[in-house]
Amino acid sequence: MPYERNPHFTGRNEHLTLLSEKLRDTTAKKYNHRVAIYGMGGVGKTQLAIEYVYRNKAKYHSIFWISSADQATLLSGFQDIARVTECILNLDRANLKPAGMAKAVLSWLGNQHGWLLVMDNMDDIDVALGYLPEMAKGGHTLITTRNPDHLTIPAEGLHIPTLDEDTAVDLLLLRSQIEGTESSLDSNHAVEIVRELGCLALAIEQAAAFIRSSVDGIAKFLAVYHKFRHQFLRQKLPRTHPYPNSVAATFLLSFNRLHDDADHGEHAIILLRLLAFLNPDGVLIDFLRSGSHGLDDALRQVVDDELVFHHALELLQRYSLVALSQKRDNIVIHRLVQAVIKDHLDETELRTFRVNVIGVCNIFPEIDITLMMTDRIKCRKLQSQVLEPVVEAAEAYSDTASDLLLKIGRFLSADAKYRDSERVFSICVEMRAKLFSEDHPKTLNAMSWLADTFCESGKLNQAAAMHDRVLEIRKRILGEEHLDTLSSMHHIALVFHYQGKLDQAAAMYPRVLEGRKRILGEEHPDTLISIYNLAGILHDLGKLDQAAAMDQRVLEGRKRILGEEHPDTLRAMGRVAWSLGQQGKLSEATALGEKALLTMRRILGEEHPTTVVAMGDLALTFGRQGKLDQEAVMEENVLETRKRTLGEEHPYTLTAIENLSLSYYSLGRRLEARELLRKAVAVSRKVLGEDHPYTRERVARLSEWLGTFLLRLV
Repeated sequence: MPYERNPHFTGRNEHLTLLSEKLRDTTAKKYNHRVAIYGMGGVGKTQLAIEYVYRNKAKYHSIFWISSADQATLLSGFQDIARVTECILNLDRANLKPAGMAKAVLSWLGNQHGWLLVMDNMDDIDVALGYLPEMAKGGHTLITTRNPDHLTIPAEGLHIPTLDEDTAVDLLLLRSQIEGTESSLDSNHAVEIVRELGCLALAIEQAAAFIRSSVDGIAKFLAVYHKFRHQFLRQKLPRTHPYPNSVAATFLLSFNRLHDDADHGEHAIILLRLLAFLNPDGVLIDFLRSGSHGLDDALRQVVDDELVFHHALELLQRYSLVALSQKRDNIVIHRLVQAVIKDHLDETELRTFRVNVIGVCNIFPEIDITLMMTDRIKCRKLQSQVLEPVVEAAEAYSDTASDLLLKIGRFLSADAKYRDSERVFSICVEMRAKLFSEDHPKTLNAMSWLADTFCESGKLNQAAAMHDRVLEIRKRILGEEHLDTLSSMHHIALVFHYQGKLDQAAAMYPRVLEGRKRILGEEHPDTLISIYNLAGILHDLGKLDQAAAMDQRVLEGRKRILGEEHPDTLRAMGRVAWSLGQQGKLSEATALGEKALLTMRRILGEEHPTTVVAMGDLALTFGRQGKLDQEAVMEENVLETRKRTLGEEHPYTLTAIENLSLSYYSLGRRLEARELLRKAVAVSRKVLGEDHPYTRERVARLSEWLGTFLLRLV
């Protein structure tokens, strides 16, 4: 054994058990007693083999370890075996050539029992042709390789994946000499680090070595890594470590082997470089093929030609640079392989591949923001393929890239993923301002979308400031009556509404409505939106009859123009149901509300914002009917969905907390109601401010409840 036992070996118990079972298996039609453990470089195959040897050494009479990196090294290993067993073999080593000595050792092993031969790093299967011990005899052969096609060795295979997250964290804390229970903060940092490193054992060892020697410890590691990733990945571990190569060298060894394949090496290299810029969790082959028209000629040839693509992919798998999913429809590439490949491209090459990424991802559809559920599922599937690659590739500024960012951002906003949509729109605004100017219509359009996302995220002051900027520029360039100017006024009125500035909103909405009527007509969808939002203000101002008439008018118009099941029609239907409940028409309100909610769930999905609003409105109707238990259950569902999709401090989440507190209060669950409302008041003060009408209402109600609660105690 060339290596001492690793006292810090962590996890892998399941793999060690499987390895032992496979080596001892005698099932017919299997490669009995010969197992190849395979996986990508740096995953810990050699470490696993070392641990197996030390755990099981008492079960073997003899254990031999040889390197199989190339044939010369392999034959040298057999020579070492011959030397240590010379008295048994009685060989004439002086006159025997290396190949003859290897055959003599193999012949001797064939007549022995209870031995283990470890053949480490057999990445090139041809190296071992003719030099594998027979399987039917009394020993075990353990092979480590990056080649997933273990049947070509031939041997039983055992895949070694990257570490699971918990084991990776334990290893990092242990090797960094940080007690796992010392600080939850250290554990949090450790989770972030292992995720960034893709739970690769070799990279974690290197990170731990850095952390041990750093005065800043674990907290500053990621900042240093992001700044100096290239240098970090090139660092080697100490010579005492079983794996002498750095992370970068490990992957580059495999990458450089691609050049040796005269037929498909260049195709594999160009495909790997493209994959380095795409989704590391899985690149759908259908996605690549669908977007191939956006690639340059060389890449399109590789992707579109099924035979060329197959051979290139097969070559990449041979060296564990990529893997295929179980369904064989997804190409998985480790994020550190991606990092190393990108770090070895020059600026011209980087820009070339970023442009290709924009091209292949440009199949993302231009969506209607009222997405039906079928379209939403399709876009969600594509989102995982395009979001992060496009954000990174956006460093190569272009009009095409900015248009693609806007398409993706609009979908994310429609799907209530406001954090991501804000990020995407922000990049789009910055790009368009540099490509064109801040006053350009395309820049203003992106700014308007970003402001809408601020509003939906509860960042009302930022939303108001950005909409004001856009409105000022549009007034100056387009005039007061232009549709884009009216759109900006409409969005500012919405922000006023959310801010509780009802009088200002009520003054601005009619101006927008009159302008849209004059330009677009009475029943244009944008005109109906203005009527719908004005009705919402009138509801809040207590003008219920006027608001109800407007809601009914919008519902009839949308049915006629958009159809019964259009999301905007369903939204209007939900509003009318809620309005009927306010008027005391509870049977009608319940029937219409249940119909709207059922259709929304089918078309938009359970967690769409419109569906959640309808669920909350129906809950209020149940409460008015005295169905308090049903109301509470529904309000609980609304709150959990709001927390999950919007976060704890979003204004909509605050409303859900308040509504649930009222429901609990009606059920007599006063303590729970009081605690919920106390939380709503605290967050409302923080997010909306002390003077916001909603904050004042919540404070007043809490004061009333506390007074009642204290009286009950007395």
